[in-house]
Amino acid sequence: MIKKNKKLKIDTDTILIIEWHDAQADADWDEIKKPDLAKCITVGFLIAEDDKAICIGSTYSKPFSNARIHIPKAWILSRKSIFLKSDQGYTK
Repeated sequence: MIKKNKKLKIDTDTILIIEWHDAQADADWDEIKKPDLAKCITVGFLIAEDDKAICIGSTYSKPFSNARIHIPKAWILSRKSIFLKSDQGYTK
């Protein structure tokens, strides 16, 4: 029997900015140099999160999301929340 996923409530009043390191690869002949990681910035809605990773989506339309990226928490350098203005003022 397949378990149904618990319905997650997506907070569309908040977007996240995640700064993180990613692996880099190259496939050409070059001089040997020190290892380097790519510094990435991802912006979007929090779709899901657990102890090991975070999932950010760029588009949300209940109950679906699109353009998701799953980032291991060990790779995250910083995490900022931007609270969007609602009709009653800023949320949170």
